[in-house]
Amino acid sequence: MKGAPTLDTPNSSPLPSPPTPHPSDEENAVADVRRVLRAGRRFTLFLGGLGGLLYLMSGLYAIEPEQRGVVFRFGRILEDEALPGIHYRLPWPIDRVERLRTTEVRTLEVAFDEPQVLKGGESDALLTGDENLLLAQLIVQYTVREPARFLVSTSDPERLLERLAREAALIHFARTGVDEALTTARQELQTLLRDDLQASSDAMALGIRVSSLQIRKIDPPSAVATAFKDVGSAREDRQKRVEEAQGERNRRLPEARGEAQRMRSEAGAAAQEAIAHARGDAERFIAAWSEYRKARAITAHRDYLEAVEAILPRVKKIVANPNAEGGGAAKPVTRGDRAAR
Repeated sequence: MKGAPTLDTPNSSPLPSPPTPHPSDEENAVADVRRVLRAGRRFTLFLGGLGGLLYLMSGLYAIEPEQRGVVFRFGRILEDEALPGIHYRLPWPIDRVERLRTTEVRTLEVAFDEPQVLKGGESDALLTGDENLLLAQLIVQYTVREPARFLVSTSDPERLLERLAREAALIHFARTGVDEALTTARQELQTLLRDDLQASSDAMALGIRVSSLQIRKIDPPSAVATAFKDVGSAREDRQKRVEEAQGERNRRLPEARGEAQRMRSEAGAAAQEAIAHARGDAERFIAAWSEYRKARAITAHRDYLEAVEAILPRVKKIVANPNAEGGGAAKPVTRGDRAAR
């Protein structure tokens, strides 16, 4: 056999041959790809440029009127106090800005709670100078004076400020008695605590200004609260009595002063009257002495008769003059007769 016979089936047909590509179609496809790539490259460059512009513009920042800004560059302070307005810094992560409200009054509460000694814990109460325990609550108000120091001095400046306030309170309450702490020394303690807290904050370079420190409440522990209330009631009664006594004193003092002034006036008038009488007596004595020097016998006899009349006003008196004419007859002498003589 020269060759195998071939079977012809009615459904069999020869396979089609692939089309032969035309040279112009390949060139068009390549050109389309190149145009797409060029357009994609331009779009990528546009996006990159826009992103770079937005990145550079992200360095713009604003500081509000009540704020101050601190600019850091890789963690180092570049500008310690940026004033309100629009500023520029290098974009993140090169530079970063921290904003602080320097006019805002911040409040810190420092509490000395009920002692837990009976429960096996530590006491957080204040110990006074006479070894009594007190519970207190301090309210510290402060503002940020130096933003850069406030941010870099410590990781938690408020916590450090609280510890400084506790230390100052322990020191000054240990120098004060419990009665003074509960009554008269409260204002003085507030002033001392504020000044010491400010000095400690400056020494620690916290960059704050303590505007006020108030002792909101100060009470004895609950275990001895009843005894302290009794003492307080007694103190109030004492103060009430003192005030009543002072009121009575203030009421009577003007009366006593008026009475003393009246007595001084009467004494002055009596003194003037006595002086006038003494001067009159002295003038009468001087006048009588002048008359006595002129006629001693007559003046002495007249003074004698006046003295007898003054000593014996109701006794009938008879004056006899042996030298008179008529043989020395005596006759009773009355006041009128004596005056006539």
